[in-house]
This record gives sequence, C-alpha cells and structure tokens, in this order.
Amino acid sequence: MTSNKLFIASIILPFLIFNCAIIQRTKIHWISNVEDVRSSTEKTGTIKKVSINRFSAKPSNFGGFSAENFTNSLRFFLTREGLDVSIQEIQPDPPKANPPENSPVTGSPPQSSTSLLGYGNLSSGGSGLVTESGEKPMEPSKENIQKACNASNCNVYIDGYIYEKKTGNILDENVTTGIFVRIYNNSGAMIAQIKLSSSVTMEIFDNNALLAEMTSERIRSILNRETRSSSFNWKFWE
Repeated sequence: MTSNKLFIASIILPFLIFNCAIIQRTKIHWISNVEDVRSSTEKTGTIKKVSINRFSAKPSNFGGFSAENFTNSLRFFLTREGLDVSIQEIQPDPPKANPPENSPVTGSPPQSSTSLLGYGNLSSGGSGLVTESGEKPMEPSKENIQKACNASNCNVYIDGYIYEKKTGNILDENVTTGIFVRIYNNSGAMIAQIKLSSSVTMEIFDNNALLAEMTSERIRSILNRETRSSSFNWKFWE
C-alpha cells in the first residue's frame, strides 16, 4: 500500500511542479507590460550582428547581480532568436594630458563634453549625466556608440538599465520594476526604445530571465520589422 502511494506521488509531484512553473510564468506575463517607440527616420539596414552594453542597475545599491544576470539572459535569448550577439562595453576615453605646471592659466578650465565612462555630459549639451554617486550615466554619446560598433563589428547596439524599488514591509511588500532598453544603429542614432514595467523582483533569477526573454522577443520584433520594411512581402503566409 505504501509503495503504491509513493508511486502515485512520484507521478503527481513532477506534474504539480511543472504546472506551478507554468502558472508563475503566466502570472509574470499578465502583470508585466512591454511598450516600444520606434524612429520613423532612422534605420538599421541589413542586420549582421548585435552587441549589448552591460546593463546597469538603478539605484546602484539594488540587486548586486540583477543587471549582470539580465545582460547575460538577454544575450542568451537573442542568440536563441537566431541573432549573432556579443557583449561589447563602451570603453573609457583616454585621460587627457595635464598642461605643464609653468604654462599660464587663462580663464576658466574647459568643460569636457564626455565623461570618463564615455557618456555625454548634460552641462555641455550632451545626452548623459555623471552623478555624484558615480553611477553609470543615463545614455551613451553617439561617438562612443560608434566606437563600440567598430570594435565589435556590429550594426545594432543595445544599451539600457533596470530599476527596482521596494516599499512597504516584509509582510506587505510592494515591488516596482522597470527596464529601459535603447536600440541604436552603428551610426549612433537611436532607432527604438523599449519600456518594460512589472511588479516582480529581478533578484529572483527565474523572474529576471523571463523578463529578459520578454524583452528579447520585443527586440526581435523591432529588428524583424526594420529588416522587412524595405520590401513588402505579398505572400503573407510565408
């Protein structure tokens, strides 16, 4: 009798675990929202290779490995979508040489338009921000995107960050998660943006991977449309 119960349990338990996993995936899809906006003028051309800048986490003290896990999961799922994908970080600009000590100083020192991380500075009209806390700026400069694309020989470059905020207490905790993705061509022009919002924490690996999968599907959809926009396929069933 006992052996029969164990046999039945060994059959039912994996089935229940599998169903729980499906329910959890369905729940995350249901409570998450993905939106995108696409440029009407900038295009990618033929997509040969995609490179990803490592995503950053905001605030910087949130989820030590959440951003790194998301970056690697995004690469995995984009590769599974059939794309040639690499991780190519934006390289720091070389430090500028200081003027000789005996040279005369006239006026105020020039303001650099690029930070040490290769991101634009808002004070000089760029598109990024260097924060006092040393967090990664919001958006890379066009020149540094071009350098990254040249280094990896890609024609699509992906950059972004993840944000997570927890409120309430341990018994009644609320989580707000946001993922911003920017897609550029190899000229450094932005061709699309993606915004994903959810209420699940990305500190849990399975949640993180599923949100990366949802993001990769939207990226692939955007790139597919870019590729097909130049010619209309009248055989809609293919």
